[in-house]
Amino acid sequence: MKQLGIKRLRYSMSIALACCIAGISVGCSEAASDDQSSAACAALQDLSLSNTSPLSASAMRFRENERPAIDTAGGKVDMPDYCRVQGAVRPQINFEIRLPLDDWNGKFYMAGCGGFCGRVMADKEGYSNAINVAVVRGYAAVTTDAGHWGTHAADGVWAYNNRSAELDYSYRVIPEVSRVAKAIVRGFYGRPEQYSYFSGCSNGGRMGAMAIQRYPDLFDGVLIGSPALDWRTLSMFSSWLVKANTGEDGKLMFDHRKTALLGDAVMAHCDIKDGLKDGQIDDPRKCDFEPETLQCPDGSGDTDCLTATEVDVVNKWYGGLPNTYGADWSYKVPFGSETYWPAWLTPPPGHPGGIYLFGDGLHKYLVYEKDPGPDYSPVDLNLDRYPAQLDYMRQFYRADNPDLSSFRASDGKVIFYQGLADPAAIPGATIGYYEDVREEMGGQAETDKFARLFLIPGAGHCWEPPEVSPNTFDPIAELENWVEHGIAPERIEAVRNNPTTGTARSRPLCAYPAIAKYKGEGSIEESSSFECSLSE
Repeated sequence: MKQLGIKRLRYSMSIALACCIAGISVGCSEAASDDQSSAACAALQDLSLSNTSPLSASAMRFRENERPAIDTAGGKVDMPDYCRVQGAVRPQINFEIRLPLDDWNGKFYMAGCGGFCGRVMADKEGYSNAINVAVVRGYAAVTTDAGHWGTHAADGVWAYNNRSAELDYSYRVIPEVSRVAKAIVRGFYGRPEQYSYFSGCSNGGRMGAMAIQRYPDLFDGVLIGSPALDWRTLSMFSSWLVKANTGEDGKLMFDHRKTALLGDAVMAHCDIKDGLKDGQIDDPRKCDFEPETLQCPDGSGDTDCLTATEVDVVNKWYGGLPNTYGADWSYKVPFGSETYWPAWLTPPPGHPGGIYLFGDGLHKYLVYEKDPGPDYSPVDLNLDRYPAQLDYMRQFYRADNPDLSSFRASDGKVIFYQGLADPAAIPGATIGYYEDVREEMGGQAETDKFARLFLIPGAGHCWEPPEVSPNTFDPIAELENWVEHGIAPERIEAVRNNPTTGTARSRPLCAYPAIAKYKGEGSIEESSSFECSLSE
């Protein structure tokens, strides 16, 4: 546990004061009745916190037959009764914190938010940028909209000529919401949290990386998934992808109906590269599939082959952003990610893909010092001139500093995880950043003491369900064991849960650079048949 300093204690409020406000004479943390704990919760709305708008607080109690069931890696868990506190850090960062009314585990948990954020999604399902998976474990947990409202996660209009909101979103949200939420925790329970954790994926992963780089004392443990580490390079990459698939008439050139054809061909060619024909590509970097093998021989546009134009499109996607454009790492669409393309790259007509939506938002409203505005398009981008135009805004958004010495000195622990079939937050960037950290921090052995990376074969962006690959695991438990008990994760057991038949496949996720290697005997559906090995 980190040493509590005067700055943190400044916001402390004793439980006795909270109860006094509520007219209760006994300690709220020991209150025997539901009425007393509900009153103590309501008393939080009278907390006075600097730079914070008035709070609303109410006890959320459930009838047993109406209690929500939260999906976790271990199955469904009933939601406990909790104190719901909503508020805003000025000027405009909205948040919600949930405080278990009974059996608080003494810990604090902050979740990031994905994309451009824009909503307080306290009931978001799953592990990715969600808090209920922590609340059911007894955590006091907070989530936020990052300082603005948006109609969806790819809505960037809020940033148009709005530098204050951009700064809230880029970095200020992390220390400010943490400060206020921890003060509320102390006000309700009468003592500070014993351990503090952060978890985020995509932009939430960027927030986690920002925390360990800029605010190394805020959290004891941090989970960082598929992080969007550098909006500058991601905006270039999105423009590269959009321009590659946009014809002179403004229409998409790759026929979305051929996505499965391409994906099947990639899998058939590269599945065996790891020595097992098991329906998953363990390392896309070893795949050498050539799209030309699917090209229509007569130049036709049949649905069972690719036109020359479509071959050119996917070659540019797989080939990635040329390093001449200032990319720090490998930005390539990974082989094996085709099953996720309909949501990102090859949407059906009338359904905009994620890459196109996020590219629009970035270029129009977020990455330039002076926003071009709604009439601008990523297709208009001149990539040869572009990088130099982004230096000003990049200083706020980027979270790619490999020097984590301050976080290490604070005894912090961080687990990175990354889907190897992620077409949005590219695996090459996460791997590249981790390798930069490894070089900066003195090599693999030194880095392993506080930072580990786990790659998930076949997994898409932030828990997009894979077809066959195991990606269900419990990262919170792994981080807790490391932070609280000194047990560093060497391998994490992952499963693919089939709701009809139960667990269909289990595999180990190995701490990078180790890989899961088949022992040569036993079922390939069982994790026990694999070992984590540094040799191929």
